[in-house]
Amino acid sequence: MAAIKLKKIIAKKDISSLLNNLITSLGGDISIQDIDEQLLFGDEPDDSSGKYKIDVKGSTLGWVRGGENARPIAALLNYLANRELERRAIAIETLENYREINLLYNLSRKLTANLMPQDIAQIVINQTRELIQVNRGFVFLLDQDQSQLEVLASFDPKMGDRPHKQSIAGIVRSVIMTGVGEIVNDVSSDPRFVPSDYPISSLMCVPLKTKDQVIAVIELSSEQPVDYTARDLKLISALASQATSAISNAILYENMLREERVRSTLNRYF
Repeated sequence: MAAIKLKKIIAKKDISSLLNNLITSLGGDISIQDIDEQLLFGDEPDDSSGKYKIDVKGSTLGWVRGGENARPIAALLNYLANRELERRAIAIETLENYREINLLYNLSRKLTANLMPQDIAQIVINQTRELIQVNRGFVFLLDQDQSQLEVLASFDPKMGDRPHKQSIAGIVRSVIMTGVGEIVNDVSSDPRFVPSDYPISSLMCVPLKTKDQVIAVIELSSEQPVDYTARDLKLISALASQATSAISNAILYENMLREERVRSTLNRYF
């Protein structure tokens, strides 16, 4: 978020007019300075005048100089600056919510146009790259025995060197067992973490569940430390939720085709 500028706040016509009227009614001799003590409003202050800080969330924006009458002006500017910060935060949240809704809508449209589990998983994992800072990402599918993970889709520069299947272990295992997504922003401090052949600093893992059964997991990781947030986890969980039914249906369709091929083969001989 761009920094709040005191100069821009007091330059607004209604604010400037309000300040003029207040300072006149309070007797004048009040000035407003930016963080570098450059004059923004009023006359050059006397060095002996009082100094009242204007800040937002601990960040100093400037000062109001003058006697005791400067105190209510500082209080007003503090209120206006914090209100501006809140307004910006609401605007950003609204924009992010719109972006996420639009993303989920587009994802839903893409998923309905695909019938292969691998294609669906690849769409989902690629979508995460537009949302979150990650170096690697996987969609792992549990095999029929639920003893191994099959790489259904990925983006990984070293994927060619990785086995197509791997054992269930570490943080991924915990997520599968609990059915609850996790954020681990410092994997080195987590005793469950199993080191791999590539560096990982931060990790996020989300299950794909049908009713109470986990059928797959999304694992995202970053080589550099990242502070993944609850919002990130919520968004990836929403992607996982949409992907679950699509992948389940695609697997059922794939199994149906396989069974149909077997029946056709048997019918030729019997």
